[in-house]
Amino acid sequence: MSQPKKKTSRGRRDRRRHNSASGLSAVEAHQCKNCQSLTRPHRVCSHCGHYDGKPVVSTSLS
Repeated sequence: MSQPKKKTSRGRRDRRRHNSASGLSAVEAHQCKNCQSLTRPHRVCSHCGHYDGKPVVSTSLS
């Protein structure tokens, strides 16, 4: 297995680490079709328990 001929400098190493982390993006939010609260896409609404306009999870405490 081949070995590196030179030691990678701290600057080159840190630039590589920074560039990979800078590619992250913010999480999107969509409105629930039932209660219009902001939810993440393709997930059950935590406020009303609906997914794709249909009740999936019961949110009543009784």
